[in-house]
Amino acid sequence: MDENRTIWKNAINYGAITGLSLVVFTIILYVTNLTFNKSLGFLNYGILILFIVIATKKQRESENGIISFGKAFGLGVIVSLISAIILGIFMYFLYAFIDPDLIQKISDLQEQELLAQGLPDEQVENAIEMSKKFVGPTIISIGTVFGFTFIGTIISLITSAILKKTENFN
Repeated sequence: MDENRTIWKNAINYGAITGLSLVVFTIILYVTNLTFNKSLGFLNYGILILFIVIATKKQRESENGIISFGKAFGLGVIVSLISAIILGIFMYFLYAFIDPDLIQKISDLQEQELLAQGLPDEQVENAIEMSKKFVGPTIISIGTVFGFTFIGTIISLITSAILKKTENFN
C-alpha cells in the first residue's frame, strides 16, 4: 500500500511541476510574441519527456532501484494527465481572458497558410468560417488536455520500456 501512495505522490508532484513548467514556457513564448512558433512549440514535448523521465527515475530509486513497466507507464500517464490539466486551464484563461485576440491571430495564420497553398479566395474564406466554429478557449483547452495526455501516454510507453528495471544487480 505504501508503494501505491508513493507512486501517486510522485505522479501528482511531478505532474504539477511539469504543468507549471509548461505554463511558464507558454508565458515566455507569449511575452516574446512566439506563441505560434511551431519549432519552439515542440519544446513543450521535451519538457514533458524530461519530467516523465525524472519522475520515473525518482520512483525507481524509492523502490530500491526496481520498477516494473506497468508502474513506470502508469506514473508517466498520470504525470501527463495532471500536467495537461494544468496547462489546459491556463490555455483557457489565456485565450478567454488574457488575450482573446489570439483566436483571431489563429484565423489569420490559417488564412495565410491556405493562401500560400494557392487555394482560391472563396475556398479560403469558407475554410476560415468553418474553422471559427471549432476554435475557441474551451475547445483549445480541451484539445490541450487530450493532446498532451495522448502524447504523454506515447512518451510513457517509450520511457517505461527504457527505464523499467525488474532486478537489482547490486
